[in-house]
Amino acid sequence: MQHKPNTQTIIRYGEDETHGAVTSVATAAGHDGTPPDPDDRRRDAERGGGALYDMGVYPTNAARHATGMEPVAVTGRTWSERDEMYSEVPEFAGFTLEFPGA
Repeated sequence: MQHKPNTQTIIRYGEDETHGAVTSVATAAGHDGTPPDPDDRRRDAERGGGALYDMGVYPTNAARHATGMEPVAVTGRTWSERDEMYSEVPEFAGFTLEFPGA
């Protein structure tokens, strides 16, 4: 993911401080509105399903690579709005990463 063109652009912004120094990154991850197949691993807790495990790694790694820093604090929550589809795992995850100097 860190080698994709959009991510490379964000990494450059962080290195060059194009928009100033990065002090925190707020992000959210979730599945689109397409109902997944009942056997889809994203709905299965034992197979790493749920928004955080399935998708949360992408914004977390993007923030780490863009800032060149490791977060010092994390605040977040997970939830589901369609419990009939996501009864084992959370459908959404929202979190804030705080970086040194914030």
